[in-house]
Amino acid sequence: MLSFVLWILVFVTYILWVQASNNNGRIIGGEESKIEDFPYMAGFYYLKDQTRHFCGGSLLNDKWILTAAHCIQSTKVLKSLGRNKLKSTNFLRMTSCVYVPHPDYNPRDLANDIGLILLEVPVHFYDQIQPIKLSTRTLLTPENVTALGWGATSHGASPPVMKLSHVSLTTITNSMCRSIYNCSDISDNMVCAVGIENEGICRADAGGPLVQVDANGKSVQVGVIIFHSATGCEDNYPSGFIRSADYIGWINEVIHETIVSTTQETTTPLEPTQPGDLP
Repeated sequence: MLSFVLWILVFVTYILWVQASNNNGRIIGGEESKIEDFPYMAGFYYLKDQTRHFCGGSLLNDKWILTAAHCIQSTKVLKSLGRNKLKSTNFLRMTSCVYVPHPDYNPRDLANDIGLILLEVPVHFYDQIQPIKLSTRTLLTPENVTALGWGATSHGASPPVMKLSHVSLTTITNSMCRSIYNCSDISDNMVCAVGIENEGICRADAGGPLVQVDANGKSVQVGVIIFHSATGCEDNYPSGFIRSADYIGWINEVIHETIVSTTQETTTPLEPTQPGDLP
């Protein structure tokens, strides 16, 4: 609790939201992950402005991936499942042109930055490919959570890295997060979390899941990675996530009623966790 109070005293200067030119996010100070421990983890490249970018996501069932809305404003995505190393040959790979951003997504203030991708064909489950359940309860503070991704492991590193990583974080109150950033755009549908020193997310982690272990010892998803501070991957500022429990009604509507729509590629003025250009 003392560290949180100190944060408010120290970080009283204004921090801008990360804009497209910054292209930051982070898995900093994390540990290499086995895909068997996180078999719901998905990664995908998408095309925007004729350039490839990378985001994370989570497998909800045999047909749908949950991610951030700003990761799917594209005309084509290339997804992979069942691997912790991006150069591995033992994984499932497919393309898709069907994606559903939340209808109220606003790229200017990140409101409702959540979306779904429809898989080309249903996947078959095995040890390395399994869905994750969404938590239905309100995420409190402080609570222990885990963020996942193939994002950069340092501010200067090029994403994505070849190995999946995870990092332990702790949630903080939205009022505290607003005070740290001096920003009112952190809505009740978002949650902020911090690590020890500079641990957190990095470039190319956008869209990845925030998870925790429930009372039954099972992993459940509680959030989606959407933003971080403009000062870079290795600062001490909180990372931001969409609270996935707040969108279960919309997710179920899309998934179970198969309400599918496509979007046109657009240029947005604010893309807070946009990964960098990839080769």
